[in-house]
Amino acid sequence: QIAVLVRDVESAQRAYEGISGRMTQLTLEGQNTQANVRLLSPAIEPYYPSRPRVLVNILGSIFGGLLLGAAVALGLEFIDRRVRDTDDMLAVAGVPVIGVLQPAESKLPIFRRLTTGRPAPPRPPMLTAPGVRS
Repeated sequence: QIAVLVRDVESAQRAYEGISGRMTQLTLEGQNTQANVRLLSPAIEPYYPSRPRVLVNILGSIFGGLLLGAAVALGLEFIDRRVRDTDDMLAVAGVPVIGVLQPAESKLPIFRRLTTGRPAPPRPPMLTAPGVRS
């Protein structure tokens, strides 16, 4: 048993001496004020900035905006359930269309005549089912 204890004491002494030596070395290195650093070459200013990449950001923003705008427009059109023409009416109600009302007269033909000097093209006649008088 004594031999085992002697080996344990010797092992502990070696560990203590190793830790003590390392602590002395670290203390000496901490007191050293001279740095082990030297200038290899002076810094030079880059020719162009690495960030922000303005052109890429602008093009990406334009593309993203167009894509988002198209997605919003298609989404709103998909959600909108209003009836706009005879095909929509047939699809929604499932019955044939009897007649279509013309939109109210606008000032567009007058404006077109003033700007181009030509009269506006005639409006198509009102669509009606056979036997219905307008």
